[in-house]
Amino acid sequence: MIISRTLSSSDWQINMPASGRKDLRWHKTGRYTYIIYGYPVHLQNAAPLEPEHIIQADLDSPAHYFDRTDGHGTLICLDHHRQELTIYTDPYRLYVLYFYLTAEKMIISDSLYEIRREVKLTVNEQAVIELSVINTTIGNKTLYQEIKTPDEGCCYTLRVPGQEPAVSVHRPFPPPLSGSLDREAFIQRFRSWTAGGIALSQGTSLALTAGLDSRVSLASSLEDPSRIHTYTHGFSTSMDVRVAARLAGRAGVKHRFFDLDNENFIREIPAFFREVNSSYEGSLNALSHAHAVNSYHRQMEVADTFLSSFGGELLRSYYLPPGLKRGASLDAMADGIRKISSVSTDLSLFNDPATVEDRLNQAIYEELKQAPETADLSYLADYYYHRRNFNSVTTRFAGRYFRVFSPYFSRCVYDASLLADPEVRRSGDLQKWLVQPAGKKLTSLLLNDKEPVEESVRLQWLVRQKKLAYYSRVAVNKLTNRWTFRLYFTDYDKWIRNYHNDWFRKPFVHIHSDSGVDPEKALAFTNGYLKGDRSFAYYKLLTNLFSTLHFIQQSDH
Repeated sequence: MIISRTLSSSDWQINMPASGRKDLRWHKTGRYTYIIYGYPVHLQNAAPLEPEHIIQADLDSPAHYFDRTDGHGTLICLDHHRQELTIYTDPYRLYVLYFYLTAEKMIISDSLYEIRREVKLTVNEQAVIELSVINTTIGNKTLYQEIKTPDEGCCYTLRVPGQEPAVSVHRPFPPPLSGSLDREAFIQRFRSWTAGGIALSQGTSLALTAGLDSRVSLASSLEDPSRIHTYTHGFSTSMDVRVAARLAGRAGVKHRFFDLDNENFIREIPAFFREVNSSYEGSLNALSHAHAVNSYHRQMEVADTFLSSFGGELLRSYYLPPGLKRGASLDAMADGIRKISSVSTDLSLFNDPATVEDRLNQAIYEELKQAPETADLSYLADYYYHRRNFNSVTTRFAGRYFRVFSPYFSRCVYDASLLADPEVRRSGDLQKWLVQPAGKKLTSLLLNDKEPVEESVRLQWLVRQKKLAYYSRVAVNKLTNRWTFRLYFTDYDKWIRNYHNDWFRKPFVHIHSDSGVDPEKALAFTNGYLKGDRSFAYYKLLTNLFSTLHFIQQSDH
């Protein structure tokens, strides 16, 4: 989608995709064109908001729109009489748009590539560093210096190039709330919101793992188990596969296993990667998610809605650095977040290695500084999570195949979680509360084979046994520099080295001059990794960088 206007044009030009897309819908009526990007929900009638149902009177006050809707999505309204474009941005930063605004031209799009086809752009070196080291950009920056994303929960009005957009804020990240959280009320609100989303579907797809986020989604969707179609991808021996199959059986929901240990999948990894990266656009590690293409296509056979478990980290202050003392400075918080966010990195790959960590710290600091409250470290961790663009990229990709419903991205979850005691958030108890009403069928199996959902003597004994086995396997993997024990559900490290060596090397041969990456050192490092001379721990760094470099080079053609 491209919406543009130049100084010489009398009105905005709209170019929509030729083929129908689930996540992008539009309707023209009289003087107005309405476009919905994503999946907002109208609260009054508990139904998806569709462009043909919009009444202009509801938009006369932006506050009315934000008060009456929830879910994730952006609404665009073009008034052809006034040549005025009004954009109501996604409060949860999922369905974000890209703004290219200069004195001569304005372009609004859902795609970096589409803007790149229209104008000359400069690679954002800071974004490349963030994508390589912490696997996401943060804040409003994108892969190109000239393109920014708008702020969340705002109403933007754009008229002519050279004129600053008028901006009013209506649904920002909520400030800390006074009071206390009622456990039962919180459980009921979450389950009610989830049940409402599932009721809108004919069939709902849920990626089920051994972790906490998807178990919460499963526990909250059992009022009508016949609608739920769970699946797990991986190896037949993967922990996720074993645990998910048992959970699904106990819950009485359908479950499918997609085996990644087969020649057909391994052979098609480059093609699957290209499909993912056409949506990720270098803004996330598309190679590590190549398997999602196979799963999504298969699940489309049985479901029209994707029950997303993205966002669960918000309920457990995931990015709170361990050991940081109460009252720590923003600088210390930023440094701690960088350390727990970073993959194993060799800084010599970058043109100015001595500044990389400081630049990342500064970028995180600038985001934290914008938080409505800067004294509460748990709150700051949640705000940082909100400002990361990871969930946006993954959600928008799923939205190409399904209508996406996200239990975690709703005002009831955002507001209620902020009433919880920080220790409850940090411990993960908020999410465990949401699983426990489902009973033993979901609570008696450990999370990720090493953490209990509830306290019991049996589970604590089991935890000790499982942790000992887990850490022993980690040690063996480090000693052998290989996934001798498969602790994850994929093995792209092996697949790249053994089957797609030359393909993986190509983007490192022609590194973009303004990417901030040293071409010679990066290529030499990659060659060493592919030969097995570098630790397999660098897999994430190189595949992060691979996805970004591949997109930059493809978009230049």
